[in-house]
Amino acid sequence: MDPTLMVAAFVMASSLVMLIALLMSGHHGRVAERLQGLSVPVGGEPIPDDMMARLTTKVIPRIAIPLVPQDQEEQGRLRVRLIQAGYYGEQAIPIFLGMKMAFIFLPLIAGIAAGFSGLVPLFNGVLGGAMGGIVGFLLPSWWLLHRKQTRQQAVRTALPDAIDMIVVCAQAGLSLDAAIQRVGSELRLAHQLLATELRIVNRTTEMGMGMPEALSQLAGRFDLEELRYLATIVREAENFGTSVVKSLQVHAETLRTQRLQRAEEAARKASVKMLFPTLLFIFPVIFLVVLAPSVIHIMELLNEVVGQQ
Repeated sequence: MDPTLMVAAFVMASSLVMLIALLMSGHHGRVAERLQGLSVPVGGEPIPDDMMARLTTKVIPRIAIPLVPQDQEEQGRLRVRLIQAGYYGEQAIPIFLGMKMAFIFLPLIAGIAAGFSGLVPLFNGVLGGAMGGIVGFLLPSWWLLHRKQTRQQAVRTALPDAIDMIVVCAQAGLSLDAAIQRVGSELRLAHQLLATELRIVNRTTEMGMGMPEALSQLAGRFDLEELRYLATIVREAENFGTSVVKSLQVHAETLRTQRLQRAEEAARKASVKMLFPTLLFIFPVIFLVVLAPSVIHIMELLNEVVGQQ
């Protein structure tokens, strides 16, 4: 390898290491040091200094500073998207934007390094890195959308069963808060996501929020019309003093019907989706197996005719 390239690679690596060290280093006051000493797990052992955790919580949020939106409304929309994808932490926005920034620049740096090292032409390396950066810019947003749809599907599947159990508990004499608490503990094995969210609803009501508002927040965390309707049922029952049990029974029956309709729709779509793989991959192989011997035999006959002439 060219000595100039070796020196340049060494300088780049050293600069990167120094940058990470400067970002991760910081002055800790006496109060922070005492709090860190008191922060031990239940077993009494001190928390290990995880390098990856420090990288995630300190370096990546600082990288995200250029991408952090200045408009509060735009920050709120991004926060809602992260919550609907299941990321509730305070550091969700800077970590998400930091990962997006890393996905933008890492392919470009890798392409330039490959070009300077001679693995690929420099222009191809820069072009490939730029294309990888574009994909890296879009990839986190696609991931959030995929996470949101996966969570919505899981809750849609579990919600009818959960409402049926809430109805059973309410008919047995439990209040709505106690019924939701019991259902949240009983659904941990079958539907863990919804069970966790119901426990969050229960904790929210214990802090003083009303059940309709807590269910409305649950609907906002998933962006589901079924959960919004559930919150509306509970709110109307509280406002008008009616029984919530029959309304929940009707809602559960409607959700089961919708779940059956979605399953039937997916079954009907399956035949159409199988058409394209069949035409592109299965039929050509069948034609090859069936027609290849005949084609070979015809070519041999033609060669014999041409040879006799």
